[in-house]
Amino acid sequence: GGISARLNARQKAGEEPADDEANQADLTNMGQETVAGQGGGGDAAVSIAGMSFSWPTDQQPTLSGVHLELPKACRSVVVGANGAGKTCLLGCIGGVHNYQGRVSVLGKEAYVATKTGTSGAVELVGGINVWRGGDCTIVGERWQPRGDCKVSSMLLYIDGWDTKRRDDIVDRFGIDLDWRVNQLSDGRKRRVQLLLAFILPSKVLLLDEVTTDLDVLARQTLLQWLKEESEAGVTVLFSTHIFDGLEGWGTHVTYVSQGKVALNEGMERIPELVQLREQGVEAPLFSFVETLCRSDAAASRAGGRKSTRGVSHTWTRTGADTTAVQ
Repeated sequence: GGISARLNARQKAGEEPADDEANQADLTNMGQETVAGQGGGGDAAVSIAGMSFSWPTDQQPTLSGVHLELPKACRSVVVGANGAGKTCLLGCIGGVHNYQGRVSVLGKEAYVATKTGTSGAVELVGGINVWRGGDCTIVGERWQPRGDCKVSSMLLYIDGWDTKRRDDIVDRFGIDLDWRVNQLSDGRKRRVQLLLAFILPSKVLLLDEVTTDLDVLARQTLLQWLKEESEAGVTVLFSTHIFDGLEGWGTHVTYVSQGKVALNEGMERIPELVQLREQGVEAPLFSFVETLCRSDAAASRAGGRKSTRGVSHTWTRTGADTTAVQ
């Protein structure tokens, strides 16, 4: 069973890719089966039911009919093709976007409407694009600091952090508190961004493509840090297209396809992934996700849909222009 096995069977038989509806039905059924199997109640850190989200310029919803449950202290690898809706999903979970439906994080609705039309659950930390919503932190867009100041000076604008935790992060990520932030390379800027995100403990961490600027040591340091945080009870959603170091790291896979959560399951409960591991495939998680993405791409071509690559959206921070940028 499963879409991977069905796709492989069609390829061996020399058949053409299935039509759009059939492929999407395969993925949707996988998602419905696995979400239903997750359970719920008090063990859920994130619970989503019937959620949809649209940008002001969208002719169709960016996210539609999303259902998702993830248990506390899990490490979910959030994957999918460009434009599938991963960033928007994390933004809705973090309380940044005003969605329709229900998104519960640790038992509380993620988005809290205010009179100004923004989310009262969202706060900007350290003057950068790290959003905090109560016990939930989002680390997303690449940070471009303005002004000339030291890393230590930026920490003065954050209240309540612990010196021991700061020193641990600084030591692990090789950060110099005397660095001047406007003179840093992209990789070092990212390390400072992570320091500002992690210096206050959070029960839910949402990370969106944060490793693109990091060298191999910093990336492994980040994955180890997140694993330790998770083992201490923190729930981690880690969106990425880079699979180095992820084999055996995550506990769950959340696959986003065409604005829906098509697969959400513990890694040990995905038969195709288990089979790839038993066969000794060098990178089973990468191979599994590649198969899903190729199936999606084939369905898109068969359905005549145009690519959405090259279209970007801004975070809906206060005063931000939320229109699409071509």
